[in-house]
Amino acid sequence: MDTELKVQFMSRVWRNLSRTSSQHHNFVSRLMEEKMELRNTLGHLEEEIWRYRQRGAEQQIQRLYGKYLWADSYRKALVYQKKYMLLLLGGFQDCEQTTLALNTRMGVDPFPEDLQRRARLRQPVTTFRSAVRWWWP
Repeated sequence: MDTELKVQFMSRVWRNLSRTSSQHHNFVSRLMEEKMELRNTLGHLEEEIWRYRQRGAEQQIQRLYGKYLWADSYRKALVYQKKYMLLLLGGFQDCEQTTLALNTRMGVDPFPEDLQRRARLRQPVTTFRSAVRWWWP
């Protein structure tokens, strides 16, 4: 009888172990499936992060390019304004010299201080700087 009890006990233990083993096996297989799902999700998220970073870099490049275009446009406008101012100042200088020559022909003598001041001709750049200092605070 003793051996029969041992056999029954062993068979119950074996059934419990096999049931537990199958439960563990099912649990392990579910964990493996979940692990694979998480790996796939992680891969998709990493791809999405990479796309966001690329999009962010593109936006930053576009923003910098916009700033470059604005600065280039501003620079071109300043060059145009400078050329226009030099043209205007050159025209005033020519007009002033013509007026002085006409006054001299008519016999009108300008003041000696004006003659000394007019004796040295200014360069257009100096005239432009003076005009800008006067116009721009």
